[in-house]
Amino acid sequence: MRRFLVTGFLAFFVFSALPQEQSVMDTILLHEVTSYGTVKKYQAGAKVESISPEQLQINPEGGLDNLLMRYTPIYLKSNAGGLSTIRLRGTSPNHTSVNFGGINLNSLTLGHSDMASVPSYLFDGLDLQFGSSSAVNGSGSIGGAVYLGLKNNWTDGLKLKATITQGSFGEQLYGAKIFAGNGKFESVTRLFYFSKKNDFPFKNPYTGDVENPGAVDDRQRGASVENMGLIQELNYRFHKDEFITSAVWLEHDWHEVQPNMPTNLRLKTTQELDNKNIRVWSQYENNRHQQNYRFGLGYVHDMQVYDSVSVQRIGTDRLISELEVKQDLNVNMGYKTGVKYQYIVPDVYAYSDSLIDFEQQLDAYFSAFFTAWHRLKLTLNLRQSFVTNFDAPFTPSLGAEFRLLNDDVSVFKLTSNVSRSYRVPTFNDRYWGTQGNPNLKAEEGMSYELGVNYLFCKEGFQTDIKLNAFYMDVKNWIEWRNFGVWQAQNLMEVVSKGIEFQSNTDFKV
Repeated sequence: MRRFLVTGFLAFFVFSALPQEQSVMDTILLHEVTSYGTVKKYQAGAKVESISPEQLQINPEGGLDNLLMRYTPIYLKSNAGGLSTIRLRGTSPNHTSVNFGGINLNSLTLGHSDMASVPSYLFDGLDLQFGSSSAVNGSGSIGGAVYLGLKNNWTDGLKLKATITQGSFGEQLYGAKIFAGNGKFESVTRLFYFSKKNDFPFKNPYTGDVENPGAVDDRQRGASVENMGLIQELNYRFHKDEFITSAVWLEHDWHEVQPNMPTNLRLKTTQELDNKNIRVWSQYENNRHQQNYRFGLGYVHDMQVYDSVSVQRIGTDRLISELEVKQDLNVNMGYKTGVKYQYIVPDVYAYSDSLIDFEQQLDAYFSAFFTAWHRLKLTLNLRQSFVTNFDAPFTPSLGAEFRLLNDDVSVFKLTSNVSRSYRVPTFNDRYWGTQGNPNLKAEEGMSYELGVNYLFCKEGFQTDIKLNAFYMDVKNWIEWRNFGVWQAQNLMEVVSKGIEFQSNTDFKV
């Protein structure tokens, strides 16, 4: 079976104050450095959009779903606030990774993240990659990737920021950020509380009354949300090019399971989902020598309990380590190479110990860039994953950018990217009760992309226009279907193709 998708276009204009002097080359080449973010250095031709700290400050309330729906053309499927899933370029939520340092936030059991439960308030920046990035991020990045960023401020002194917002139907946000340091040592505490009753009125057409059909006045029930969390950073700088950064992210998200409209009329009791997450990522970076080193360690604990039935827990524990070496041989050529290891222990009531006790995953990767004539840039990414009792495919990608026009006020460039992607089936796909299928194959995709990008920048005015065409073919697509009993199977081939147009203009008034 084949599916086809043609994406629409988005054109939006942002009116803001710009600096008195701004270079177009600075706009193209500089990317704000974040301690837990992405860079485009090794991904020529990839479409990566950034949401700035200013945009995050304007929209502090709610989760990433509100932010992405406001500033991007991406489709997110949402209910009244308790669940929101992302769908990039016609793929499922399982095909977009959400990255924080060396951690992919996506559930190892369900396979995706609830975008409504990732608080935008806690972060300093966000990058969004359209299209395959498995060669960079590993399993799951078939449709795209989200990168959550924290900025290293190296605070000297004490600074406090606080936010309070109130909205309709019981919406409220309380947040605070506390920065303390002496220029070398820095402590950053970010905490928030968000809740929403979601008791809005609406016309309910599903009365169930045959004699008196028609819509009746109703009020939403069973859709309350309450999320809270904090990120504690402890950073130390030995030298401007040598430092340790660490972050502990604690999250507690609760929401009622929104009923459908017929059920809403006669709802007596509500069902709820309770999620608790512990995410720790710490890394040491040394960029003082010709070869630069980065070593990271992480731990993740995810636990979900449905309707307060504690014996039916669904959780996983992960230990993560990563070692990376990179070197710029000169201004036109460089590479990075590394390994990433994960040790995973599931704690799921529906899994049999005879099938899964733990799983190990090892990724080896290599990336390189090359530039010539100040106009052409080429990048190569290679990744091979090794998974316990599972065969993961080799995933390369090749990207290119060529600047046809490059002067003091404008840049016009052509971009292209070819990449292979994959997704290892989730634990639920393979091990859920008698319905899991341990013999599933990895989903494998090929992605092709062409684009043009024009940027014009003068004092007080900047415009950026992008046009991208993509084609993606994913084989061994996994679906749960009823074959007398619900089961996961490799059933489909999915083709997604489309054209994307984006325009962003800033000018000083």
